[in-house]
Amino acid sequence: MEWMRDVRGFCDDPPPRRPDPDAGAEAFAAFATALFRWELRFRGIGVTSKGTAHRVRQVIVEAVDREAAVRALRQAETTVGGWETPEEGRWSVLFVSDDSERRFAGRPVAAERALETLRSAGVRAWLNTVFFAQGLSGSSAFLGNPAFLGNPAFLGNPNMSTAVPADAPAPWPERPPVCGGPTVAVFDTGLATTERQGVRQAAHPDLRHVTVHTPWDTSEWFGDGEVLHAADEDLTDENGDGYLDRQAGHGTFIAGIVRRVAPDVEIQVEGCLTSFGDGDDLSISRSIQEFRARLAGRSLDGVVINMSFSGAADARPPLLSAEIEALTAEGAVVVAAAGNDGRCAPTWPAAHRDVIGVGALDCAGRAWFSNFGPWVDAAAPAVDVVSTFFDGDFAADMVGGHDPDRFRGFARWSGTSFAAPKVAAAIADHMARTGCEARQAAEAVVRRSDLFRLPGLGTVVNR
Repeated sequence: MEWMRDVRGFCDDPPPRRPDPDAGAEAFAAFATALFRWELRFRGIGVTSKGTAHRVRQVIVEAVDREAAVRALRQAETTVGGWETPEEGRWSVLFVSDDSERRFAGRPVAAERALETLRSAGVRAWLNTVFFAQGLSGSSAFLGNPAFLGNPAFLGNPNMSTAVPADAPAPWPERPPVCGGPTVAVFDTGLATTERQGVRQAAHPDLRHVTVHTPWDTSEWFGDGEVLHAADEDLTDENGDGYLDRQAGHGTFIAGIVRRVAPDVEIQVEGCLTSFGDGDDLSISRSIQEFRARLAGRSLDGVVINMSFSGAADARPPLLSAEIEALTAEGAVVVAAAGNDGRCAPTWPAAHRDVIGVGALDCAGRAWFSNFGPWVDAAAPAVDVVSTFFDGDFAADMVGGHDPDRFRGFARWSGTSFAAPKVAAAIADHMARTGCEARQAAEAVVRRSDLFRLPGLGTVVNR
């Protein structure tokens, strides 16, 4: 394995080395665990006792309270290395550190201790919540799949992609989107692209009509204050282990779902998650601001936003919530995946009052992994979904004459991540067919009282 990453993260250590091919199952299992732990350290991801994933050295305060927050932290001997105030100016993200960061595996870490200090001082504060595509626990795509059983590189590996190679489905629509029609904006891991005759466009031929905006970021990095900058390009192997990263291809897959369900709509893809699958309150909010800046002067009542990521939080994430409220106030509709934890506890952004939260269905009802509850507004089939993916071969060994990570442009994947774009695309498709605005289409597809519903899952959108 070659360490190629030219970025700064939360630790300087290179990732662990992959064992030799004949090292045996135990060595590969140890490597998988070590690599996953390294990813969490490098990305500065900690988890509170209540299950909130967050950046371990960042806290969020209201901008008007920043000076009071800095004073309180310094009095508590917490180092404040600086701060960032996003463009809209209401919030500040403080970069903090103290001796607790030496005990990364233990608790509390720097951000949690800073949060306790600030709340004790009467300053409103939040952790910088981390959201994940598909969550940290994987998905159902492996269960019962003989290509993975017995393969030590995959079985029980939390750092491995759960996408499975698939044959190409029936031919997809050839026609381009309608000029001036509705837009679905996919906020995700980005889009796999290539350059043809000096023009950057989607690498997959079935996605050639997807809009590739300018500028297009082709690498992810951590900037000043360890702030994440996700790539617009859907990256494959950022940790350099030879295997496909755990959420690589997620955005490309979702773009394909939207294209298949709603071929007449424009699709724009905004990179806000890494190939590991993480993004946070600050980084995702910045991606939304960049998207809105590109649409300056254009009405948002023809826009549907898809967010196939989720995160648990003990309080509403302030930056992302503010951006969602700004989008919906201007007429956009926001759709988000409910998450794959199989429980009823709300996740964000799906639980936000202005968001259509989407769960997953299988052939008998709720998919076993899907979250559910009164905060879920709709559900769509999301088991063994086939969509666009990379074309390439990665490092997993052959198993029973089958190569489990040789992809030929399509993959099979399961999760609420792939139910949400079906609902978003169904709303946009209704807009394209009727000429109505996004809110009216959402009313017709999801919110109308005479639509069929399932308890804890909301309206069934069978696309």
